[in-house]
Amino acid sequence: MSKLGLYIHIPFCRRICSYCDFAKRVSNQNKINKYVDYLLKEIELYKKNNFDYSNIYTIYIGGGTPSSIGLENLEKIFSRINSIIDKSKIIEYSIEVNPEDLNDDLISLLKKYNINRVSIGIQTFDKTLLKLLNREFDFEKFINNYYKLKEIISNINLDLIYAIPGQTIETLKETIEIMIRLNPKHVSLYSLILEEKTVFYHLYNKNKLTLIDESLEREMYDLIHSMLAGKYFQYEVSNYCQKNYESRHNLIYWNNEQYLGLGVSSASFFENRRFKNTTNLEDYFFSIDIEKFPIIEEEILTEEDIKKYHIILGFRLINGINLKGYQERFKSKLVEDFPIISTFIKDGYFEIIDNHIRIKKEYIYVMDHFLEQII
Repeated sequence: MSKLGLYIHIPFCRRICSYCDFAKRVSNQNKINKYVDYLLKEIELYKKNNFDYSNIYTIYIGGGTPSSIGLENLEKIFSRINSIIDKSKIIEYSIEVNPEDLNDDLISLLKKYNINRVSIGIQTFDKTLLKLLNREFDFEKFINNYYKLKEIISNINLDLIYAIPGQTIETLKETIEIMIRLNPKHVSLYSLILEEKTVFYHLYNKNKLTLIDESLEREMYDLIHSMLAGKYFQYEVSNYCQKNYESRHNLIYWNNEQYLGLGVSSASFFENRRFKNTTNLEDYFFSIDIEKFPIIEEEILTEEDIKKYHIILGFRLINGINLKGYQERFKSKLVEDFPIISTFIKDGYFEIIDNHIRIKKEYIYVMDHFLEQII
């Protein structure tokens, strides 16, 4: 069996952000405690069904807000994971943390269980925009705790959002300047997308929210790229890092490799199957109680399906898709499987560099346009 990634989903948050449509909820401590207990039962259920956790080499605990469930619950999860994995094989062990949750006790716990990568959801350092996003935190307190964390765990990612309603080039520039001074090893920068079932979507439909126009959004994208040039290199559409600090877990997704997702709403790709857990907490509890996997969606993939996922995911990487690797995996050539790519090369949109085929950097911004035609 090949190496695997393990993703664990924590669906709880202290508050709901205005833009977020992820599987999350604000809940009481009893419900959170129950969820953690059932998450541990799901881990056992896979073990009973002969899932081999010894092949795990990356772990990612995301959400939601994993840091919001309390230190005791986090320790339960860390302790159980430690008891089933081969720690010598783990090359990256990540957890998502909110700025307000970062403190001495959490840092000590992360150190105790050898977590070696922390992703912090900043989104912006502008106080007015933070309030709009419903993500207020004490800036000075965060900075103090950030440097304490950095002494223990050097591999830190900061999540930032741009094209926030009301954001200007100046306020974005100030946020990027602060981020550069903090000098994290990795930065994720996402353009805000208006999603259904969010506060922003509701406000937009009532004409109470004005979105950033496309030309300003493009200007912001170009500003980010120019400010990070020479300090970070872009290795994926939304991700930048210092040398050798790519997210190893996320590369599993983009390289179309296998991973297991645990917890409500988590997704998996394993043994030519893509499947997803229920998004409903009570259904999740019921399934675990009857020792049934809480899966509500499943897709058995043909080789053609896997090739298409390989294209969709692989072209997110700035270096693109390894042609030799593709041929070794599928026993066929990429440009023969997807002939339109040859046209994109001829027309100057794609290029082949060092045995990788990729979208030229100036056209990554319209990547979806090409993928729609390829697939």
